[in-house]
Amino acid sequence: MSFEFEKERLPGKLQWKHIISIKLKPFLCFLKSVLIYYILLTNFLEPYKWLHNIFVTIINGVNSVLQISENDPGLSLLLVHLNANIKAVFNDPRSMFVTTTVREYLFDGVRFCINPNGIAKAICNQIKESGSKTIRELNDGSLAFSFFNHKNGSGHDVYEVHTGKGDASRVLEIQKLDDSHNLQVWLNNTDGETSMCNQINGTDASSYPPFRQRGDSMYIFSADICRSVQLFYQSDIQYQGIPGFRYSIGENFINDIGPEHDNECFCVDKLANVIKRKNGCLYAGALDLTTCLGE
Repeated sequence: MSFEFEKERLPGKLQWKHIISIKLKPFLCFLKSVLIYYILLTNFLEPYKWLHNIFVTIINGVNSVLQISENDPGLSLLLVHLNANIKAVFNDPRSMFVTTTVREYLFDGVRFCINPNGIAKAICNQIKESGSKTIRELNDGSLAFSFFNHKNGSGHDVYEVHTGKGDASRVLEIQKLDDSHNLQVWLNNTDGETSMCNQINGTDASSYPPFRQRGDSMYIFSADICRSVQLFYQSDIQYQGIPGFRYSIGENFINDIGPEHDNECFCVDKLANVIKRKNGCLYAGALDLTTCLGE
């Protein structure tokens, strides 16, 4: 898979002239698009606003809809009619790829389901009702797919954090999220007690408690994956002459999930048609975020 940049849209004197066709492995494509957009925002926003019109070629939204259908019985039934209505649902696609701007791909949205009728309209309605955070309805009734629109702007989560009074080592430690001490995302213990998976530990990673000691570990809470993450001391560093400690996640952060690691509460078993173990846990390197991100 590749990103194809239209040469005539690139300013000749910027480093973009070196980025005409970038060949990437599929799992790197999304990361590259994020990097491109970050560069645009941080380096060229003024006075080069027109650079938001840089185009990329990506897989058409049909792929996302097919993934949603795996866990939506209602949509699965309608998809038997998809071939006959694919033009109406996906704007008469000419191939499995679509060319769009980086801004549309990440934030504004790639539009589809524009004025559908009949079965196509029923398919679009079912897609809309699936609850996917990456697909939203626009003012004109069409749908739009984007990776980050639901993350753009001010957050809606309300955090209650420790002030550090009486114990400076707990400053900014999350006490409550949306007025709750725990999550209701992962499985709880069989006795009804809150599992370790649903516990909220540490800060939100915007800052960290002071007075860290070499060798200490600490937690941060990542709302993007709905879980607390333990960080381990890695080494001493210096940043512009200021000494500090470098921390990183454990080497087996995603690999060590299952009953043998006492964290089977992460095994929500919500994904259909995927390779998984008999106990519902995914294999090493994967985490089912269905209950975190929405069905």
